[in-house]
This record gives sequence, structure tokens and C-alpha cells, in this order.
Amino acid sequence: MQKPVSHTLWTRDFTILTLGTIISAIGGVGLHTCLQFVVIDNTSSPLLAALFGVASWLPTAIVSILASPTIDRTSRKKWIYGLDFLYGFFMLGFTWYIWDRPFEYVTFVVFSLVGGIIGAMYQLAFNSLFPDVVPEGFAQKGFSIASLIYPSIAAIIAPVAMLTYRSVGIRWLFLAEGILLIISACVETLISVDDAHRKTTAQPFSLKRYTGDMKAAWRYLREEKGIRSIYSYMTFSNAAYGGQSLMVTTQFKNSPALGATRLGFLTTAETIGRIVGGVFHYVVKIPFEKRYWLAVRVYNIYAACDGVLLFVAYPIMLVLRFFCGLLGINSATLRESATQNYIPSDMRARVASFFSVMISLVNMVVVLLIGWVGEHSDPRYVALGIATVQIGLIYFMVSRNRKPIAAIYNLEH
Repeated sequence: MQKPVSHTLWTRDFTILTLGTIISAIGGVGLHTCLQFVVIDNTSSPLLAALFGVASWLPTAIVSILASPTIDRTSRKKWIYGLDFLYGFFMLGFTWYIWDRPFEYVTFVVFSLVGGIIGAMYQLAFNSLFPDVVPEGFAQKGFSIASLIYPSIAAIIAPVAMLTYRSVGIRWLFLAEGILLIISACVETLISVDDAHRKTTAQPFSLKRYTGDMKAAWRYLREEKGIRSIYSYMTFSNAAYGGQSLMVTTQFKNSPALGATRLGFLTTAETIGRIVGGVFHYVVKIPFEKRYWLAVRVYNIYAACDGVLLFVAYPIMLVLRFFCGLLGINSATLRESATQNYIPSDMRARVASFFSVMISLVNMVVVLLIGWVGEHSDPRYVALGIATVQIGLIYFMVSRNRKPIAAIYNLEH
């Protein structure tokens, strides 16, 4: 698909897609900020909290790879607003079901499974469409805006959501998210991007065609060592982040001096850092030849900050999370703008599905292992161990593959 030509980033389609994302994110950030804490709060078990997370990743390992060929061939716009409608009404139904019931672990696991299926399909469609609504020459700014949405909202919503959960319970957050998803879907129906060629080539699912699509994606990945190396590291980085998040939540739950509200403000500190970093990226164009160099150093500093986080006083925790947010958004924006512009449009969803599966499988194994270790160990030392392993992986996966990765990060676009 040919990119739109414009003198401004804020074209009609870019504005509508961004607005729809903002509306759904308001409820989504609030709800998902609380969910892991809700599970630990009601079960007092890091392992059960890890199993709850696995329930959302498990369908990703299957659904994304099956759905990606169809999404690549059909209207991604319809997938985006259709899935938002579906998830919105599901949220409202779930809210009705749990309204007067006590916490039921299995019920929340089922919710996590269904949400994982819908979320995996939505993410494939969004990631495939978004680069095509960003006008030529505005890639860095476009991805900066996308990366700013959730941090900007989380900075305000995270502590409010925690206070809401403590005051009136989780059900009001489910209700709000259901309503906001439906509003978002209505906005997204106004997107005018031309998906006509996808409509005319759409075909029913075929195992033969599906196998051919996956083979084509695999051949592409075999030839692209840089893309393979970048996403391989991000697979383990995601698992490390999930494990760190679990240990932080456990420590805040177990410590009388910390608790839910302070955990919310810790999220706010990180997201304010992301906002500052995102604004920096929007205003300042980082020289292409410096992007790989910057990314490697950000990865190492971020892991080191995670390792010492739970050993320091709460005010210092806030400072560390702010800098992690500031640095993290820089590496994420550089990675996404580089890889999504490097990968051909008709391969994005299929390539993304491979790594979506990889991320899901590795997350399931690693976070379950971390949850089991966290049942019997001090969360602070578990977090330190995770960071130490992550720094080692940065060296072996990123630093030692400098040439092919730098060729993607430092490519002008």
C-alpha cells in the first residue's frame, strides 16, 4: 500500500486512528494496571498471578499465527473497529456477571483467555495498518505519538484506578472500559484508508495457502538476520519485564509501607518519563548513525535500574522508574520506526505473528518459573537475578550482532 503524501503528520486517518486508540486506552490502562494486583491481593500467590498472565499469552501463541494471513489480505480497518465492538460488549457482559459476586480466580482466568484472543488479533491488525496511515517522511514522529498515548494516559489513570479499586472494587473499571471500547469502535469506523485491494483478494482460510504464507515469512526471516536478532532479544526482554512486574507487584503487596496506591504512583513516575521521552522524540530527530549506539546503552541502563529498584527507598524508586520510562520509550520508538519501515507492508502481520508466538511461549515459561521462584524467595533478589541475566542477553544477542542490527536501526527513512 502506498503511503499518504502530506505536509503534516496529522492527516484525517492518522488523527482518527490516534483518537480511537486514546479513547479505548483510558479504560484499558486503568483496568490492566489493577488486574495483576487484584489477583495477588485475593490469592497472595505470585504463581497464581503468573498463571493468570499466562492465560492471556497462551491464545496469542495460536491465534496470531492463524489470523495473520487473513488480516494481511483483508480490511484491517474492519478488523480494528470490529474487534473493539466485540471486546466492548464482552466487557459489559463480564461486568454484569461479576457485579454481585465475590472474586473467583477461574472466572478471571477465563476473562484473561478471551481478552488474550481478541487482543492478539487486534494488535496484528493495528500494527499492520498504522505504518500505512503515517505520511511519508513522518515515521519517527508518527511512532513517537503512538508510543506517547498509553504513557500519557497511565500517568493520570494508574493511581486513580488503584484508588478506585480500593474504594469501590474492580467492577467499575470493567464497566468503564466496555463503554469506552464501544465509543472507540464508533470513531474508528470513520477511517478512510484504502483497503480495497485487500477486499478483492480476500479468500476463505486455506491450510495450503496458510502454510505457504508462513513459509514465505520464515524465508524472509531466515534472510534477515537483523530483524531476527532484534525481535529475539525483545522476546526475552518482554519476559524479563513480565517477571520484574510480577516481583514489584508482590513486593508492594507484601510491604505495609508500600501498597496499591504507591504502586500506582510508581507507574505514574515511569509513564511521565515515557511522556518526556516521547516528546523529545517528536521534537528532536536523532541522527540515524547514532540510533543503534543509543539503543544498546538504553537496554543496559534499563536492566540495571530494574535490578536495584526494590533495594532502594521509595523516593529513589520513583526517580529510577522515571528514567526507565524516559529511556525505554526512546528505544521502543527507534525500534518500531526502524523495523516497521524496513519490513514490507504485506509481510508485517505475518512476521509479527512469528514473534508474537515466540514472545508468548517464552513469557509463559519464564514468568511461570519466576512466579514459582517468587513463592519461595525474596522478590528483591529474584528481580536482581532477572536483571543480571538480561544484561548477559544484551551482550550475546544485540552487541555481538552489531552489523546486521545497526544496518536496520541506522537506515534512513
